[in-house]
Amino acid sequence: QLLQLLSKPGDVVIFPWLPHAEMLAIAHTLGRSVYAGEADTENCRQAIAASGLGATALAPSYVAELVG
Repeated sequence: QLLQLLSKPGDVVIFPWLPHAEMLAIAHTLGRSVYAGEADTENCRQAIAASGLGATALAPSYVAELVG
């Protein structure tokens, strides 16, 4: 609800961490571009899986770009 209230489709949203794996999927469904930080790689994997998007490694193994 906050994403809909405080942003519009096409906006960039920054999540300093991912409290719920579904947050990427929700933001993607609402048409927001997301930059997210998450120290726990398992939380990252769960968030990517929940989003239905794919991930492509960019540089070091801990950096990835979601595509979809």
